[in-house]
Amino acid sequence: SGKLPVLELPLDKSRPALQSFKGSNAFFSIPKALLRDLIALSSREDCTLFMILLAAFQTLLHRYSGAEDIVIGTPVAQRTRNELEPVIGNCLNIAALRCDLSGNPTFVELLRRSRDLTLDGLSNADLPFEALVEHLKFERDAARNPIFQVMFQLLPAAAKKLASLEVSSLHFDLKVAQLDLSLHLYEEADGYLGRFEYCTDLFEAETIERLSSSFTQLLQAVVRNPQQRISKLPILA
Repeated sequence: SGKLPVLELPLDKSRPALQSFKGSNAFFSIPKALLRDLIALSSREDCTLFMILLAAFQTLLHRYSGAEDIVIGTPVAQRTRNELEPVIGNCLNIAALRCDLSGNPTFVELLRRSRDLTLDGLSNADLPFEALVEHLKFERDAARNPIFQVMFQLLPAAAKKLASLEVSSLHFDLKVAQLDLSLHLYEEADGYLGRFEYCTDLFEAETIERLSSSFTQLLQAVVRNPQQRISKLPILA
């Protein structure tokens, strides 16, 4: 509700008047030991891994932009009925989560906000995103996406078999970006593979490599001292 915030990350290049959706990816990993610590923290705070990683992503965006009101999009699976299970296709909706980072909270405080935000937002995930777009009031801008400019996605491990076929994951660069910046995390045997998808009209590759390094440093800082205020959590190696 109200006036929607526009996330202004510091850019390497001037924003073009029209989006081209040219993009690239920066890959990184969350090792198993760090993942174990994150899961332990989420368990202590009665949260899910999604919630703690969402809170860390909010913190990263806040530290880079200074923004305290950020809308993050996240895909939500819509296979909620048994008869949809065998259907081939992309059964997804998009939820828009409006994140409140005001007051320089501790990370634990932000995590609790993220828990409430996620439970509230995903409880309404059946509302089609296009219906949300129809009812919200915002200014159209051909230079950026409406509603949100960043996305977060956490994916479970892929199935190892499809009928009689063995399946393995292949990660490659499609050279496209739907948004200014997206963070995708994929569960694998030895931890999580991370992928920052970014618009090459806006960012240089080196900038996103530093961003991914900052995210890993931030996760390590969070498990060491979750009571630290988000403005003080170290993000540099």
